[in-house]
Parts: sequence; C-alpha cells; structure tokens
Amino acid sequence: MSYKLGIAFFLFGSAVSVLLLIFLILTKLIRDPDKREQIMGKLVATIIALFIAGVWCMLAGIKITLAVFGLLGLYALFQHYKKRREP
Repeated sequence: MSYKLGIAFFLFGSAVSVLLLIFLILTKLIRDPDKREQIMGKLVATIIALFIAGVWCMLAGIKITLAVFGLLGLYALFQHYKKRREP
C-alpha cells in the first residue's frame, strides 16, 4: 500500500508541476484574460480527471478501471443520443 501511495503522491506532484508550467506558458502566449481563464479551466479539469483515473487504476487495477470507465462512456453516449432524439 505504501508503494501505491508513493506513486499517488508522485502523480499529484507531477500534475501540480504541469499545471504551473502550463499556466506560465499561457500567461506569455495569450494576452486576453477571459480566454486564458477559459483554457486554464478546461486544462485543470482534464488534469484532475486524469489524476483521478490514474489513482483509481493504481488502487483498483486495470481491468476494473477499464470496465468502470467503459460503462461510464457507454452511459454518456446513451444520454447524448437520447437528448438528440427528443424534439
């Protein structure tokens, strides 16, 4: 368990470092603060989702992780097509 917890802390530190690096790059490249905040919000959400998926995969195993995320993806597709069919 301590090995998996060490990997989780490594992933968390890496995610924070990547976020800071991306934020610094975005402040140099994009001058419009509204657009920069929008892009940064999407990046933060993506990195948090990847971090949660990585920790889940470490703790639960790859087979269970693929099954859960596969079912969530199928549910999202079902909801998408259900919404498109409604008048």
